[in-house]
Amino acid sequence: MRQVVEQERSKTATKYDYNKVLFSWEANDRPTYIFNGTQKAVFTSAVVIFGLYFFWIGQPVLTLVAAAVFFILFVFISIPPQRVVHNIEKIGIRTLDVLYSWDDLKTYWMAEKDGTIMLYIDSRLNFPSRLIFLVESYQEAYRIAMLLSEKIEYRYLRSPQTSMDKLLEGTYIEPTVFFGELEAPRGVRPAKVETTEKE
Repeated sequence: MRQVVEQERSKTATKYDYNKVLFSWEANDRPTYIFNGTQKAVFTSAVVIFGLYFFWIGQPVLTLVAAAVFFILFVFISIPPQRVVHNIEKIGIRTLDVLYSWDDLKTYWMAEKDGTIMLYIDSRLNFPSRLIFLVESYQEAYRIAMLLSEKIEYRYLRSPQTSMDKLLEGTYIEPTVFFGELEAPRGVRPAKVETTEKE
C-alpha cells in the first residue's frame, strides 16, 4: 500500500515542479552607452542652445523640458547598468521579481545592437506593452528561442527595417538563425536581413 501511495505522489507535480525554472541568464538591465569628451560637449552645447532658443521665443516651459531631458540623459549615462537575472519558468518569465505569465505575452523577436542581442517580447498588458531583455551570447539566445517558441511565436517582419528601426531596435535576427529553414505564416514575407552569427 505504501508503495502505491509513493508512486501516486511521484506522478503528482509539487508546487516546486509546477513553477520550475527552465533556464536563467544574467545580463545588464540596459545597454551601455559610452560618450567621449567631444560627444558630451556637443550634446551639452546642443541642449543649452535649444534651451536658450526656447527661452528667447517666449517658451520657458520648453526650456524646462530641455533641461529635464538633459538631466535624465546625464544620469542615465553616468550610472552604470546593473546585473539582472532573468528566469524562464514553466508558467512564464520572471525578471526583477515580477512574473509575466505566458497568457500575458504575445510574440517575441531578437535583434543585434552594438554587439549585444536584444530580446523583445510584446505583451497583452497596457504597461509594459513590450518587455526588453539583453542577451550576451548566441548560445544563450538559441536556448531562449527554443524555450519561448514552445509558448509564443517568433515575430516575422512584414517589411524590411528602416534605418531608424535599426538605430532604435537593432538589426532584426531572422528566425532561420535559430530554427533553420521555416515556412513563413500565410500572407507574410520575411524581410531579408543579413546577420552574422557570433560565437
